Amino acid sequence: MPKKIEVIQCGIGAIGSEVVKLILEKQNMKVMAAVDVRKELVGRDLGQAIGLGRNLGIKISDKTKETFAKVRADVVVVTSTSHFEEIYETVKNALAAGKNVISTCEDAIFPWTRNPALAQKIDKLAKRKGVSFLGTGINPGFMMDYLPVSLTSIMRKVDKIVIHRVANMASCGLVDWELFGYGKKIEAFNEGLAKGKIGGFIAFRQVMEVVAKALSWGKIDYKEEKMGLVSKSRRVAKSGVVEPGTVHAVKQIARGFKEGKEVMTFDEYFIINPDRNEDGIEAGNFITIEGDPSVVVSATGEQAFQMALTTAAHVVNSIPGLILAPPGLLTVDKLPPSPCV
Repeated sequence: MPKKIEVIQCGIGAIGSEVVKLILEKQNMKVMAAVDVRKELVGRDLGQAIGLGRNLGIKISDKTKETFAKVRADVVVVTSTSHFEEIYETVKNALAAGKNVISTCEDAIFPWTRNPALAQKIDKLAKRKGVSFLGTGINPGFMMDYLPVSLTSIMRKVDKIVIHRVANMASCGLVDWELFGYGKKIEAFNEGLAKGKIGGFIAFRQVMEVVAKALSWGKIDYKEEKMGLVSKSRRVAKSGVVEPGTVHAVKQIARGFKEGKEVMTFDEYFIINPDRNEDGIEAGNFITIEGDPSVVVSATGEQAFQMALTTAAHVVNSIPGLILAPPGLLTVDKLPPSPCV
């Protein structure tokens, strides 16, 4: 019988909980340990903490470095924060312990954009230890980078990639609720945006860098706009309530230019319970690749409403490919497809 892939889960939030649940369903994987620094979780049984209603016999620890060093595992899954510099020590300790690492950290999709020095250190350490590091998820990691890059394989020439995405964030955790500024008055939202306390999606540039690298477009120039949208209705979500007159969506538009020509236009609505009558949009992913021949793809259905689940699923399904990948800091365009098995 083939050996099961052994996993340490780092971060027991909304996505981390889904990761654990999915691994428990897999015949080829096993959860070995779990770590989280939040006091209310330390010492609890993992099964109870993620809402299974039963014990798994795994106590959540806050001793991250010690756990990585002592617990046998093939891979560490990190689902704790969006910023690469904030997971750097965790990733470094896991790699140093000889573990592969996969993370939902948005910055990690292409960390050379904001943190080139740290990215280089991680790349060197991973290669020295013979393991790999990857940042991925539903977005970044699939919908706006891996999928469109894959679609270009049936084309003779690519002129421009246009992606419109509407993500229902009703199931997001408290961290993302605060990051996107949901439920705030527009004045407070704009103030938080100006101070950098409200960020929305922070990895549009990194996503475009992955696409440009995969298509050999070289360096791209980048522009981005970001704004909050105010709801007329009351909207109930997992992590809070949006009252009428408060922010229920963040709209972001990113543009990438090559030699002065716009070659990528990505716009995304991160919205709480989109309403076609009020918002004029529906949840889904809509990709148009202009060129020869042009390609148009729409991805709708339940996946557009289950952000935590789809992110966790792509991470879990990517683990076997990560383990077989060459050592170093990887980007998603370098990995094979990640089938659900």
